[in-house]
Amino acid sequence: MEKAIKFFCKQVPNKEWSGIVFYKKVKDLITVKDILFMSIDTEALTEFDWANDPDIIEYIFDRELEDCSMASIHSHHGMTVT
Repeated sequence: MEKAIKFFCKQVPNKEWSGIVFYKKVKDLITVKDILFMSIDTEALTEFDWANDPDIIEYIFDRELEDCSMASIHSHHGMTVT
């Protein structure tokens, strides 16, 4: 997943992007299972409405992510990616 995030940051270096990260937590270990990139916006902000998007539900079932937790993820394009 780290490679996917770095790749996406390099593909969109001058705009903010955001999405949903699907993960599982077992004790102190967090394992990222998938990332759904949702939006590429402006140099200053990024946003999306995940509460009212039926495509997200379809994505979850298609990839069997029903037992995962979800959190938002977004870039800071002005920070370097190495």
